[in-house]
Formats: sequence, structure tokens, C-alpha cells
Amino acid sequence: MIEAEYKARLAKPDAVRAKLAERADPDNVSYRDVYFDTADHSLVRTDREFRLRTISGTSGTRHLLTFKDSAVDAVAS
Repeated sequence: MIEAEYKARLAKPDAVRAKLAERADPDNVSYRDVYFDTADHSLVRTDREFRLRTISGTSGTRHLLTFKDSAVDAVAS
């Protein structure tokens, strides 16, 4: 599995929020991330992450434990 993340700078963020609100109920949430590493920082050195994310919003609070491995370039065929 290869993860891809896309980011875009919005010229009209209010217009985008309005369009999204037409399609779903908005929920204001806050994220709190705590990152963990080994004593010798081998995760950071090898571009990996191990984190505990706490997400709090109007629907409650939940916790996610995630591990992200280093990025991989797909081999073109």
C-alpha cells in the first residue's frame, strides 16, 4: 500500500466551506498528536512515525494509534 496525500491552497475558503456544508453536517474537532520514538531517534531518522492522536469534537472523543512507515516510490512499469 502506498499512501498519497494531496494539499491545495484555497483561494476562497468560505465558498468551499459553504459547498461542503451543503453535503454534510460540519463538526468542529480538535486534534492532539503525541509522537513516540526510540531513545536513539531511529524512527525520525528513517522517516517513520508512531503517534497517539486524540480527536475531540461534538460527537465525543476518540483515540487512534498510528504508525507510518517511510515513503516508498512506486516502480513504474
